Amino acid sequence: MSGLLRSKRAESFYTVFFLTHAAITVFVDLQPFYPRSIVPDALKHLGEFYLEISGDPLVASLAGLGPYSHNAYGAWFKTFACIEAVFQLPFFFVAAAGIWRGSATVWVLVFAYATSTLTTILPCIATFLSLPISPEETPISVLAVTQGQLNMLLASYLPFVFILSFMSIDAGARLWHMIRQAEQVAKVSKSS
Repeated sequence: MSGLLRSKRAESFYTVFFLTHAAITVFVDLQPFYPRSIVPDALKHLGEFYLEISGDPLVASLAGLGPYSHNAYGAWFKTFACIEAVFQLPFFFVAAAGIWRGSATVWVLVFAYATSTLTTILPCIATFLSLPISPEETPISVLAVTQGQLNMLLASYLPFVFILSFMSIDAGARLWHMIRQAEQVAKVSKSS
């Protein structure tokens, strides 16, 4: 396949993205689901540091902190975290291996991952944009962030919007190209 979207550079980026994200998922994102005693102190401190600088109410809800932790708002984010554990984590390895092997069928999974994950990131960003802005830092129990914390949240989440949008378009284009080729082969086979 030729073209900008179907480049080896994009495939290399996706492979690194999936493997890196697998490590982040295991060591950071799913940390609130593990018994606290098995989480190394360095990882505990990393999560605490992130919460301190970002005031992320969604991540706080996973840790049982803040106003989202015991209501419906926290429930939808916990559902997204469970999807990450059950669907996305195994997918990262399947996708990286499929891309590495040059599998054409992996692009169906990449398209499904990118589009579904994009639809989980957007509500998070919408939640952050709806938070009251406080002139000074507030305890995590107060549902407000400073402008600096909001900027940090957006800087943490927005890159995924761009990456997943690109990935959706790229995987969709690859699938469209494969379907078009299959239709042309079927058309030639019928006519002969």
